[in-house]
Amino acid sequence: MTMLAEKKLLSDCGERLVIDDNPTDLYVICIDKDDYLVIEVGAKMGTPASRFTHPNIVASRKHVFEFKHYRASGGKFWTACAGISHFFVVPRNKIFILPEKGHSWIPAEINGVKVHFNVSGGGGSGGWTDYLHSMTSISVGHNLRDIKKIAEVSVQDADMNRIVLERINLMDTNPNHDRANELERWQKMADAVSKEVKTNKEYLLELIEHKKLVTIVLKDG
Repeated sequence: MTMLAEKKLLSDCGERLVIDDNPTDLYVICIDKDDYLVIEVGAKMGTPASRFTHPNIVASRKHVFEFKHYRASGGKFWTACAGISHFFVVPRNKIFILPEKGHSWIPAEINGVKVHFNVSGGGGSGGWTDYLHSMTSISVGHNLRDIKKIAEVSVQDADMNRIVLERINLMDTNPNHDRANELERWQKMADAVSKEVKTNKEYLLELIEHKKLVTIVLKDG
């Protein structure tokens, strides 16, 4: 019984990568065959990452992110926020799969940035299999520094760009997805974020006007 000893380039993983071959805790990743991985990187409105621009961004799309939370009692609840999704085309020889078990969140590394691919997966017969398709997403909330590192190793490929734009169009025109309603929700949430930022700025200016001591702490990015 062996566990993958070290990180491995996605380009060298083939179509089936066994992370752990323990028959009672088998963990396998099935991988779509391709030279690139299309990655959706989400950022909440009001953050520097949401305003990020770069030549290697194929597209940026308004998106309402939904988050599931678990209570200590075992219950769960959902929250939502407005954000921006940036889409990158990353060569697979720039991505490492890490020797860790993700169970629907495949641990990986891109240009020194640790990420988790949000994928479909399932268990049975003592093991778990995750399915990494040619288009995936990572956790929302990576800082600007991380996203810049991902952008550095992304590429502009005419064929892949066309595929990405076609898939985004399919998402927005899917009859099971009310895009108009999502954009309406997005705008209300985005307006609330803008109002909150404006209120904080007004409060800050008021403190300065009254010659109060103000300390500003800059976040990463």
